[in-house]
Amino acid sequence: MNELQSQTPVPRKRRWPRILLAVFLFLVVAYTAYRYALHRMVEAKLDAIRKEGYPVTLGELDKWYKQPPPGENAADVLTNAFAHYSDPKFALANTNLPVVGSASMPLVGKPLPPAMKEAIIEYLETNRVALALLHEAGSMSRCRFPIDISKFPPQFSHLSKIRHGERLLQLEAIFAADSDDPALATKSVLCSLGLSKSLSSEPILISGLVRIACDAISLRSLGYVLGKLSLSREQLETLHAALDSSAIEASMHEVMIGERAYDCDSHRHIADIIDELQKTLPDYKEAWELWKQENPIHSKARLFCYKNAGLLDWDFLCELEFLDQYVAASQSSVIRRVSAAREIQKHVDRLPPWKCLSKSTLQSVDAVFRKDSTDIAHLRAARIALSVEQFCLVFQRRPTTLNELVPQYLETIPLDPYDGAPMKYRLSHKGFVAYSVGEDGRDNGGDGDRYEGYRFIRGLDITFAVER
Repeated sequence: MNELQSQTPVPRKRRWPRILLAVFLFLVVAYTAYRYALHRMVEAKLDAIRKEGYPVTLGELDKWYKQPPPGENAADVLTNAFAHYSDPKFALANTNLPVVGSASMPLVGKPLPPAMKEAIIEYLETNRVALALLHEAGSMSRCRFPIDISKFPPQFSHLSKIRHGERLLQLEAIFAADSDDPALATKSVLCSLGLSKSLSSEPILISGLVRIACDAISLRSLGYVLGKLSLSREQLETLHAALDSSAIEASMHEVMIGERAYDCDSHRHIADIIDELQKTLPDYKEAWELWKQENPIHSKARLFCYKNAGLLDWDFLCELEFLDQYVAASQSSVIRRVSAAREIQKHVDRLPPWKCLSKSTLQSVDAVFRKDSTDIAHLRAARIALSVEQFCLVFQRRPTTLNELVPQYLETIPLDPYDGAPMKYRLSHKGFVAYSVGEDGRDNGGDGDRYEGYRFIRGLDITFAVER
């Protein structure tokens, strides 16, 4: 009887706790293994980038971004110039002051009104010391501003001061052109281009955007000067050399290296922020009620799931994969860069919604790539314009085609970043326009940005026009 009792099977109710425990342990082990494997994938990717000699943290980026030798750093002079700026708030209130004030420039071909010219003279005089220092720094080729990139997020207070310096130099160029002073006008434009190039080695996305904006200001100054004055051969040649865009084209690589390192640090900080948010989550019953009511806890709970399900790491790996492609594209020619960026963006547009961080970051990178290509096209068009001016100085006429400029004034006709064909050129009744076909890839006959009266019209081509 005892032997039969010992062989009686264990009731099913007693098995369920063991089964549930086994399933729970299996899930814990599987989840731990999954998260560890995912962590190793991320670390392996970062190690591969390090082996290529590139930074993956802001601390590493700070060391990678080289400091110029003592006495060769333009930032030392520029920082001193920034300290001598007059208060820009007073300029904003001046109704006679253009560029930095609230006044609008007169229509193309019209002289400066006496009150406007007087306001410009007064403002330039109050910034005389700053302008002298800006001109001194403009002749220096190396620059690194005293910023600590290793801290997240880095602070870039110098960027707004550089833009203000560009506007100050633009005012000086306008005054010089209106005063028939080609020497000062040339110096102002050269200094403006040099100030823009002070950011060309700064490996940060926002710095790249500011550099592009500064280039646009420099080219507006150049266009105004060429529309007012006839420069000498030496002045045209000096400006032509300053518009060599090779250094600008190479700077996008540094920007992409820095952006990747910045995003790696951002990933770590996002993970830390989500961990902090977890501490503020209520108990599960309250969380469920708040979830149904679409309370802010809704987004907190989603972030919790996003990180702990490993989606944050998968998103980061996806982002790194695309950033690697952008880094590779930034090392190629501008023409290949444009086509590569378009192809990358096609894949980014197809990313699923949960890869939200990748999409957000990569769309910003794509925007910078597009603006950089526009900037290079604009610089090439301006360089062609200077070659045309040199031709006019010798032959007392404008060339009918760009082939007349080769090889004496241009080694070759610059290629359009957008279609790989030679840049375009067209005569107009007041002058000429050199241009790129722009993002749409179609030749619209030099239809560039322009003003009709005081109304701004956005053009389809990227142009540099000279009208007298």
